[in-house]
Amino acid sequence: MKIYVGADYRGFEKKLRLLEFLAQGQDEVYDLGAYEYNEGDDFNDPAIAVAKAVREDRGARGILMEALRLVRLPMIPAAARP
Repeated sequence: MKIYVGADYRGFEKKLRLLEFLAQGQDEVYDLGAYEYNEGDDFNDPAIAVAKAVREDRGARGILMEALRLVRLPMIPAAARP
């Protein structure tokens, strides 16, 4: 399965840990940004990139990371993270 991952600056560190974890599996994992920590960087670019990738690749899944939540695409109930 293909998994597309994106994050804003608040979820950047969590995204890096998630990418390391996912790399241990057999899925194809794609990092769609943010690619570096920039405080105040908004979530739009990575979120749009992940949403487009999942829309175009029907068998794929997407994960968006931010400070408090994990959002999975397609819209499957996501786990809230403290």
